[in-house]
Amino acid sequence: MNESHNHSVNTSGSMKFLWITPEVEQVFNLYFEDGMGAAEAIRLHESKILLNENCWETLANGSKNPNKETVAYLHKKWRKNNFGCVNNPLEKLKEKTQSYAEKGI
Repeated sequence: MNESHNHSVNTSGSMKFLWITPEVEQVFNLYFEDGMGAAEAIRLHESKILLNENCWETLANGSKNPNKETVAYLHKKWRKNNFGCVNNPLEKLKEKTQSYAEKGI
């Protein structure tokens, strides 16, 4: 397999296609746990990145600053894991009944 490129792979155009790291995915899951939707999580994440050195490079890096489609997918996955399928939310509610009762909900 030939892995050499005839173009630069460290440009902002190519860096945006990097896969999100597990650590950044966990950060977004925490945003969702705090009640944020995908758009709000993106804005907060980018605001935090802007506070750091090399912020423009980090903003262009898809592994550290995922694109909208990736964040929407993460939010959909998080929602399904926490609230169940949109078409059948009762299954997840039944699963969580004991936990809710323990918390007085």
